[in-house]
Amino acid sequence: MSKVQLQTVLIAAILLLIWWQAGHWYQSQLIIEEKAKVAGHLDSQSNSLSTSITSRLDKLDGLQAFVQAEMGSSPAVLSERFSKFAPHIYPDDGSIINMAIAPGGTFKSVYPAKAGRDMIGESLSSNLTPAFRADIDRAVQTGLMVITPP
Repeated sequence: MSKVQLQTVLIAAILLLIWWQAGHWYQSQLIIEEKAKVAGHLDSQSNSLSTSITSRLDKLDGLQAFVQAEMGSSPAVLSERFSKFAPHIYPDDGSIINMAIAPGGTFKSVYPAKAGRDMIGESLSSNLTPAFRADIDRAVQTGLMVITPP
């Protein structure tokens, strides 16, 4: 192999090594950019989810405060006041199916009334799944709100 051929092979090898390094660097830059995009998107989703959950919990806190304030009221007064109060905290976006008050474990007031007509007079302890029964027991034992699936 002549000296010129050897130099050409050596230069080609160096150029290939530089090309490979440049490709590797470019690929790492693309990955960094993609991670930044995903992090920004997840940040936005996280904030939206947090706001949504906080809003629902605030509505439940309002309902709990209402119930605490009206605990001594007669069933008729409680039902009347609930029907006036509930529309103010019930979201229009369908994120909450209904809100109900069940003094003594029996549903007395449900909002919206159309959606919960079948619930009135029903007992919390009838036809319960084990998971729902556990949620009710936890609420009774702790005195705190419990969020349960429909």
